[in-house]
Amino acid sequence: MAGIPQEVLREFSTRRREIEAHLEEHAQHGARAAQVATYATRTAKDPTVDAEGLLPGWWTPGAGARLRRSRVG
Repeated sequence: MAGIPQEVLREFSTRRREIEAHLEEHAQHGARAAQVATYATRTAKDPTVDAEGLLPGWWTPGAGARLRRSRVG
């Protein structure tokens, strides 16, 4: 994701944090354990969520991590 600051990527990488927490909780490591954790922590997406309704929530955390609409295509 060229041009996007690392702190912004970390702010929005909630899945990665969930997977890492699962690995830590179960004292596991390695590629296979990460794959298992990925499936174990995945939840179904809500088909009733409107994508346009998600945008305001994305800008709020991003503002604290130097994400500006003018910088995002």
